[in-house]
Amino acid sequence: MRKIDKVIETIIEILKQSNLKICSYSKLNVRSGQNKTIVCITIEDEKEYILKIVDVTPEEMMLENEDKEINEAIKFEIISLSQRIFNELEMSKKCPNLPQIRMIGDSFYKYIIFKDKAFMYYIEEKIEGSMLSYKDNYTIQEVISFIEQMAINIKIMSENGYIHRDIKPNNIIENNGKYNLIDGGICKRIEDDENITVAGYRIGTTRYLAPEQESVSANMKWTFQTDLYPVGIIATEMFVPKTRHLPHKDIRDIQIVAKEWFENDNSEASKILFKKIVANLLNEVKALRSNSIDEFIVELEKVKEVIK
Repeated sequence: MRKIDKVIETIIEILKQSNLKICSYSKLNVRSGQNKTIVCITIEDEKEYILKIVDVTPEEMMLENEDKEINEAIKFEIISLSQRIFNELEMSKKCPNLPQIRMIGDSFYKYIIFKDKAFMYYIEEKIEGSMLSYKDNYTIQEVISFIEQMAINIKIMSENGYIHRDIKPNNIIENNGKYNLIDGGICKRIEDDENITVAGYRIGTTRYLAPEQESVSANMKWTFQTDLYPVGIIATEMFVPKTRHLPHKDIRDIQIVAKEWFENDNSEASKILFKKIVANLLNEVKALRSNSIDEFIVELEKVKEVIK
């Protein structure tokens, strides 16, 4: 049995001892960053939840001696490595569109030291549906619906002072045309400075990150506009299946994308959607994507009216 499976078993037993009546559990085979393991659990008289287990082991702990003393310096490092999770939990609490966190006793999260490793774990509600997986073709109306739902998600986060910074298919749950965002692991409070001084620092998933995320400057000011960019990439991949196979650099080249878009559908409705909405989402200049999220939603409504 792999070590992580033993960790899961141990955490499940701890949860049961804390009066959580767990009926069943299963590890999900899904890709997740930040050394994160995802487990689906069912709690009696409630519903299914997602148990997230994050490896927050400092290098000092990765020793053969499992009786290594956890001193104050190591404890501090564990907390430092947990900061992204703290951000994610705080964002979930403030943004009702994101999966909500279920209390474990009197806390939103717990730690476990298992042999030479440290893990942080927490439970969040399971959003019905499955991770976004493109179907063969989407109509213009379906693409607009997707963009609109993502814009509403971005609006809720922005109004509560956050941006997601990692919008991608793996972080979108789809259920019969309804889309929900999950996993705010690299979210950021808008009012905070990035405080990064190392040139070339990159934040996000390469294919879907906004241009300004490719080389973050010190004290960078984050806005909702950063979250709009990946919506444009995903909408393009939805509507133009061929672009799903374009190299990273090409999917981010507006001239290449426009060519593929119009070759796929050169109708008047397609032209309006691309020129009025998608091209703005994919603008390399953050400030030109939209002046406000409300303004963007209004513009999208106008486009819906024209091409309905």
